Amino acid sequence: MGAGKTTVARLLSKKLGFSQIEIDDEIVQKSEENSVLEIFQDHGESGFRELEFAVCRDLEFAANVVISTGGGVGIDSEKIRVLSQNTGVVFFLKTEFDTVKKRIGEDENRPLFVDKERAKELFETRKKKYSNLSDFKIVTDQKSPEEVANEIVFRLEKMKLCLVIGDPIGHSISPKFHNAAFKSEGFLDFVFKTQRVASENLSEFFKNIPSNIRGISVTIPHKVEVLKFCDEVSSAAKEVGAANTLLFKNNKIYAENTDVDGAMVPILQRVPDLKNKKFTVLGAGGVARAIICGAQKLGANISVFSRNKESAKTLVTEFQTEFGELSETERISESDIIVNATPCGMTGKLESTSAVLASVFHANQIVFDSVYTPIKTKFLTEAEKSGAKIIPGLEMFVYQAAKQFEIYTGRELSFAFCEEFIQKLSKNES
Repeated sequence: MGAGKTTVARLLSKKLGFSQIEIDDEIVQKSEENSVLEIFQDHGESGFRELEFAVCRDLEFAANVVISTGGGVGIDSEKIRVLSQNTGVVFFLKTEFDTVKKRIGEDENRPLFVDKERAKELFETRKKKYSNLSDFKIVTDQKSPEEVANEIVFRLEKMKLCLVIGDPIGHSISPKFHNAAFKSEGFLDFVFKTQRVASENLSEFFKNIPSNIRGISVTIPHKVEVLKFCDEVSSAAKEVGAANTLLFKNNKIYAENTDVDGAMVPILQRVPDLKNKKFTVLGAGGVARAIICGAQKLGANISVFSRNKESAKTLVTEFQTEFGELSETERISESDIIVNATPCGMTGKLESTSAVLASVFHANQIVFDSVYTPIKTKFLTEAEKSGAKIIPGLEMFVYQAAKQFEIYTGRELSFAFCEEFIQKLSKNES
């Protein structure tokens, strides 16, 4: 509020050649009222916030646009997530309250600014949330809107963009992990975003890669297909036959796979020796490939169970493993270690599902789920009830992401950061 965002957005849109959208104007138009003040008077703040969220939804995949938002958007993580889909970058225009008070004066169209003391309290409370939910902070005190717009352009030109691509992608916590890691390690020009890319659009996506791209994390369903677009493929990615990490350097795309490390670290923490262990993998996609590759090198006896016979047939032939169908409960139950490498249990339409029946689990097993949202899936919940030791997919995610961080930045991420991230997210969900 009063940071000059509307004026800055207008100047910025001209400099970038983008269109401009003011959220408050869109809300007024959607409400059929005459002003924000009238919406507050007739519908209350809750009614205004509902309209605000609806407008954000309308703009979910807007491209080549500068969007200026009211303060209520900046403190709402879901609204920010929606608006920053498709590589949207968020700037917080930080301004001291005294500066805002001078700029706004007695503007009667600012319903939250009528009571100055309440406004100041609200202002101070929101500042930390604005900072946490933004990619960059621009101090606007003593600066003209032109200077602020120029600083944003400069930041955008210096920015090193990293993405996670997949379909679906809204569940991904990659931005939360990587952006926190970038800030923790002082990589302030790095920004990590999500972009939903459907399978049929993958080729088009690679034709239009942004010039400031540094790295791409790859998730379902693209881990195998992305290899077609890479100039060099690491030995790990070749062995697995899939890549989850792409590095853009010297006008080339380098493919890597960090899923092997991500899966093996938490498993070996519980079972230091995998030799001759009955190791069952559920699924036959990119994640399954990485887990099979890692476990096979450590001497495990691997069996693959899948609904997709064609994918499984290819996998079993490549890695010379046993094959079975997910309905073969007795065979799966004989396993020492069971790993879910299917999307079953993932937040969304599959959340209430499990890849196998609960009867396969027993107390002598280690049960690991590669799905990490939610942290404790139905698969893990049923395994835990049977007395099995469980490994949440969050651990695999964190350790593979830490390796990605090292690839993108050239610096190893501390084990302490990884452990703290796991504990923090586990605590928040419980």
